[in-house]
Amino acid sequence: MKHLALKRVSAVAVTVVLLLTTVFSLSVFANAATFTPRLSAPASTNKYYYNSDYNVFQKYGYGLPNCTAYAYGRAYEILGKEPKLSWNGAGQWYDYNRSNGYYKYGSTPKVGAIACWCYSGGGHVAVVEKIDSNGNMTLSNSEWGGRTFYLTYANKNDSN
Repeated sequence: MKHLALKRVSAVAVTVVLLLTTVFSLSVFANAATFTPRLSAPASTNKYYYNSDYNVFQKYGYGLPNCTAYAYGRAYEILGKEPKLSWNGAGQWYDYNRSNGYYKYGSTPKVGAIACWCYSGGGHVAVVEKIDSNGNMTLSNSEWGGRTFYLTYANKNDSN
């Protein structure tokens, strides 16, 4: 059962994803010493994910399962206030932030940051929950039309 809940990203997928990954940091607000990683699905009563007054994606009919609804809710949960994130598809999140300068961004993952992938026809966003001393990252995710919550793993030191 545990194996089904956790997804291991293959080396090929990591290579492709990390080539396209950039991370902008919400960790300006999420101190690593006080940050609590989300390693299990949020309860259906969690206002940041399921309440349309807090989650714009839920409000407009694109709630969970959806990577943007999840990442938006998680950012709200981390910050404790409404995040200044794109209300559009995941493929637009990085450029939206870069254009507006709301949060620090770059290619170095940080706890509490949102990882953004952009590819032909779409994109994906996930939240960096943990980084261990070896550079192994745990990311929390949701996927449109699929799983409401799952974890993936990658290594920040991958040269690709």
